[in-house]
Amino acid sequence: GVIKWIKRLCEYGSLERGYFIDLMTAAVIYDYGQATSLPVIDYISDSVTFHSQLLLDSGKIWRDVINEEIAKCEKAAKKVYNLSVNLQEVSGASGDRITGGDAKVQFYDRIDRTFRLWLEELDAESDKYKEYADKLEDKIFIIARDFGYELVGQTSANAIFGRYKKPENNEKCTSSAQALNLYISSIKKIFNKAGDKK
Repeated sequence: GVIKWIKRLCEYGSLERGYFIDLMTAAVIYDYGQATSLPVIDYISDSVTFHSQLLLDSGKIWRDVINEEIAKCEKAAKKVYNLSVNLQEVSGASGDRITGGDAKVQFYDRIDRTFRLWLEELDAESDKYKEYADKLEDKIFIIARDFGYELVGQTSANAIFGRYKKPENNEKCTSSAQALNLYISSIKKIFNKAGDKK
């Protein structure tokens, strides 16, 4: 409702052109186990800043660019998840002990500030779509690549040599080095860095 109201203000000219919107939200978490008083056990707050033109029809192309970059970040997060699972498997974990969710959450946490700053700096009146997208992708790629190295560094020594797998099962990683190589290759494809030597 708040965004729709701001959009109307922009459409009717109540907000100046080039106006930046700083949207802040807050919520509380109650302890529903105590039905009589519902004490507050935690609170959550968040904020995002963006150019008002993104809400108007003229900002549609930019909204498409932003959605495309979000989709790429989601793909990279899935690759982080896969890397974490592969590293756990080559370290000897199996069954319910394997989870990649923590690594995925850590990845989102690491790219959060970078993405927000990019969104805040984005000039919706500019037509340099690729230049802005490339600027973000360069930073996200480096974060993803470095996080992959960090995850490999956290694995046990036996992950270096890995576990023996039958040769016909080619989709499974057999060592941390193989898992890392597949991961780096996949994030290069996501962020169009396949030809880079970074």
